[in-house]
Amino acid sequence: MSFGDDNPNHSSVGRSAYWLSWMLGAAILVVLAALHVLEGRELIEVAGRARPWWLVLAVCLQSTTYLAQVEIFRRGPRLPVANDGGLRARLRRRISSPPN
Repeated sequence: MSFGDDNPNHSSVGRSAYWLSWMLGAAILVVLAALHVLEGRELIEVAGRARPWWLVLAVCLQSTTYLAQVEIFRRGPRLPVANDGGLRARLRRRISSPPN
C-alpha cells in the first residue's frame, strides 16, 4: 500500500492511522507472546509439584478415550439410519430416469 504525495485521498491523518494500526497490532502480538511464555513457565511449575501417579493416571485415562474413539470409528455406525421420508428412493428414481 503506497501513501504517495500525488494521491489526494491520503492525508497525513490517514498515514498516521495506518502506522498506528500496525503499531497497535505489533504491541498486541508482543503481549500475547509474553503471556504464552508465562503460561509455559506456570505449566513447568505445576508439573514439578504434581505427583507422578496422578500424571500416569491422567495419561491412561486420556489414552482410553482415544482408544474408545478409534474403536467407534473402526466399527462404523451400528445405529439405524433415521427415516428420510423416502428421499433416497426419490433421488434414485430421479437419477435413474431419463430426462424429459
